[in-house]
Amino acid sequence: MVLTRDDVGDQLLATASSVRRRRRARYLLLIAPVVGFAGLELGGLTAVNRAEADAQRLRAAHDYPGAVAAYRAVATRTGPVYYLARSQTDSAVADAERVLLEWATSLAAAGRIDEALVACDRVTLPGLLDAARRERAQIAFDAARAEAGKHRFDVALHRLDELLAGRAPADLTDRAAALRPVYGLDAGRALLGSGQAGAAVRAFDEVIGQASSSPQAATARTLLPSALLAAGQQALESHDQATALAHLQRLVSSFGATPEARAAQTLLAAPQNVTGTLVRRDGSPVAAAQVRLGSHYHRAGASYVTSTPFYYATTDRRGDFDFAGVPIGGPFTLEVLQADGWTTIVTADNQPAYQVTITPLSPVDLAFVVVPS
Repeated sequence: MVLTRDDVGDQLLATASSVRRRRRARYLLLIAPVVGFAGLELGGLTAVNRAEADAQRLRAAHDYPGAVAAYRAVATRTGPVYYLARSQTDSAVADAERVLLEWATSLAAAGRIDEALVACDRVTLPGLLDAARRERAQIAFDAARAEAGKHRFDVALHRLDELLAGRAPADLTDRAAALRPVYGLDAGRALLGSGQAGAAVRAFDEVIGQASSSPQAATARTLLPSALLAAGQQALESHDQATALAHLQRLVSSFGATPEARAAQTLLAAPQNVTGTLVRRDGSPVAAAQVRLGSHYHRAGASYVTSTPFYYATTDRRGDFDFAGVPIGGPFTLEVLQADGWTTIVTADNQPAYQVTITPLSPVDLAFVVVPS
């Protein structure tokens, strides 16, 4: 086949066009990943901007939990795809913790103090820790003052203790420490006035122990005698002799010159009851039997002798007896009236089986007293 000049020209044009198409294809293959990655970057930036806008909207609407969650979600968007949004993702953690502090302030204003303190404690970034500690301390301090204004001094003291237990700024720590003995003294007075004398004693002791040279400690010392006496009397009324004894003995030993100490001495010297149940060896009660407590027990030949003073009682149908008002001292020996006279019940080695010594505020229960057969 003979090619004309025009045919040759057409072939050359076709060849050149084919070469250009191949070069274009290779170029497109080379730039396609770059274009695609750029598109992903722009898409990542758009997504982060949208999420950050949502967080800011929630924050402005005072939806603090939602805003914290949104900022934290932004912070998780890391990697090459989010390179263009790196500044937003890097700052999202700090933004979330700033919202925590705003949330704490809002909770405190609503009276939700415990939740506010928890929100402050959740701040962990070093750059925000000082702000979080100050906010936490201020919330606790303001709450303490508010509770004191309502005469809820126990809660006020609790809030001050929460402040002092943390790493609060020095100025707030000093203010809280100065208020604590004031509120402690007020708490003791309020407790004493409401009939909670034992708790009042503890409150006064705490003031003295924590601020011994303060004016409040001096006042607490003057109030302690009346508090101790009332606490002892209340413990006696509730049959808690051990607690009553501790309060009254402390009152006598530490404040002996006071009228309250003299009243305590009278209570400590008060006679005590001695009770028990008289039974036979088979456990049956001995009713209508006379029993007595004798003093100065000693042996006289083959017999056992006691002498005055004597204290008498009679058993009821259940065999129960009650010596009311046996004075402090002893020992007193239990005797039973039988046909041959007053009998001392003795052990196998010929010692009195039932002897008692009366101590302050300590009633005695002999439980079951078994008479000889």
